[in-house]
Amino acid sequence: MLTIFCAKFAVGVIIGMQLPLAGTAAFASVVSLVYGLLGGMFLGRAVVIWRAAQPTSHGANT
Repeated sequence: MLTIFCAKFAVGVIIGMQLPLAGTAAFASVVSLVYGLLGGMFLGRAVVIWRAAQPTSHGANT
């Protein structure tokens, strides 16, 4: 969670300072990649937690 906040903060600072880097396609690509990876990691953790919370039927009524 802190990584997502730091990434968004850094992007906001770069855009707010109106650095020439912020207008490049490479910057947009890297930011999109980072946000996608972080979002995927967040989703992956949520799926693992959800699966761990599901009741198992191994040996319940056998």
